[in-house]
Amino acid sequence: MNQYIYTDSLGKFNITGVTVGGWFGYPGMSVSFIKNDYKKVTKRYKNWNDVPITIVLEKSIE
Repeated sequence: MNQYIYTDSLGKFNITGVTVGGWFGYPGMSVSFIKNDYKKVTKRYKNWNDVPITIVLEKSIE
């Protein structure tokens, strides 16, 4: 798995945690992203495969 997700407009985001588990088929997965000035995002998926997933990140309001 890549350590980073890159986008043209937002730059480099660190993946801070990945948890994988499950009984049958594709396991469930949790992914967390964090970057200064952005809200932390944690996404949980019951099942996953090779289909790309887009996760939208929002700027923090502080």
